[in-house]
Amino acid sequence: MASLEELKVAEEELRMQNAQLADGRAREDRELHHYRQLFTYSPAAALLTDRRGAILEANRAAAALFRREAKHLAGKPIEALLELRARERFRREFARVGADSEITDWRIVFHRVGDLPIEVCAAIAFVPGIGATASGALYWMLTPTIPAGDARLKASSDIARDQPSAVR
Repeated sequence: MASLEELKVAEEELRMQNAQLADGRAREDRELHHYRQLFTYSPAAALLTDRRGAILEANRAAAALFRREAKHLAGKPIEALLELRARERFRREFARVGADSEITDWRIVFHRVGDLPIEVCAAIAFVPGIGATASGALYWMLTPTIPAGDARLKASSDIARDQPSAVR
């Protein structure tokens, strides 16, 4: 049977380990908060989707781009934000995005409620197993190709350009 002294030593070691774990957890929480703030307040429109294209998160710039609140984008399939005639091509091209590929220049025309459509240049990267998405997620950076609301973007916009030009 262990002596009282051995039990006290073991108890002290457990206290020290618990303190180290608590410090590590606090550091991780601060880092998570830091990166969450960077995502949320980035001036670039960014989305995080699951591998099927359902929006998991949208930052403030993406919400402004789509003229919707970020909380109303979550759960919505990204395809639902597209111009109707662009959806079939989008489905074909999106099916090619995988864990080992990255799209760097995909022109996509999105529909915006109460406004003209907007063409964006999308860069998409696979992010392995984050949060609740153990199978990984897709990180989207969306950059308008012309100023928002520019009258030059007509319904006859060149939808053919919505194919990705660089898949690695």
